[in-house]
Amino acid sequence: MNLIAVIALLVMSPLFLAVGQSQSQDHQLKTVIDSFKAVASPYNKAALKNRDPERVGRSARYDEHAPGAPQIWEDSPAELLSLTNHVTRPAIPLASSDAIVVGTVTTASSYLSNDQKNIYSEFQITLQEVVKTPNALVLSPGQAIVVEHLGGAVQLPSGKVVVRGAADAPPPTVGKRYVLFLKYLESTRDFAIENGYLLEGQTVQYLDDCFTGELAPSMFDPSGKTPHAVTHRAGSQYAGTELQLLKQIRHAMAAERKETSKNALLILSAPTPFSCCHCRSFRHSAYQLCQVMASQRLAAGLMMYS
Repeated sequence: MNLIAVIALLVMSPLFLAVGQSQSQDHQLKTVIDSFKAVASPYNKAALKNRDPERVGRSARYDEHAPGAPQIWEDSPAELLSLTNHVTRPAIPLASSDAIVVGTVTTASSYLSNDQKNIYSEFQITLQEVVKTPNALVLSPGQAIVVEHLGGAVQLPSGKVVVRGAADAPPPTVGKRYVLFLKYLESTRDFAIENGYLLEGQTVQYLDDCFTGELAPSMFDPSGKTPHAVTHRAGSQYAGTELQLLKQIRHAMAAERKETSKNALLILSAPTPFSCCHCRSFRHSAYQLCQVMASQRLAAGLMMYS
């Protein structure tokens, strides 16, 4: 396959990638596939019928809504990977992360979605350090939490192993330490991975494909606000140590808090009456924000006036 075709495969999303397109791509995909195979579960466990409400809720998130998508069975393709949000995944995703933790992966299992057309995996993480904790609960060192992730592997009754997942977002590895950015899923009392870093002694590696900057202004985007397609590949090395990474994260959190406080003060000092950006009415004063807008925007300090 020529270079243009390979690039096209990497930038079009969602898109399924068949293994065997080029030697370099084969090597990269094999590494990702092997990481998913490492969390494989037998079919009778992955497709457990007598499931509790939390299991049903977690499995429902990964139902495949594409028309005509077949259930995973013996005639399914063995290895099929997609691309997810590698173009827009920040290296330090503070805005979408309810928790930031340092911990070790102790167990891993794969499960089928409720419609049995997709696979996801679950990991138990023992916490070593908590950098940020969700508002809905308190996390502390020594605690074990459950984290879910798109993709996994299921061993069918014949012995065939079926792999599904994202080529740009491989799963964590049992026994390894990570810094993880997590989104709290309150309805099922677990977490989803937003991004992460593998900690190997003094070496730090990116868990997923992600970007850290913006493209220079161009004829296609004069504002220069389009993010890099991929700045760092999954498995590539972070330019710093574990301590430097945690310092960078805490510095970014402090800057975010400062900006939030500044914007909140601007909101409270606004003249009255004003036009609420949520309901476009004049019935709210600066100290009587509408309930929807207050809950959704005040914490972030985002308000527009017209």
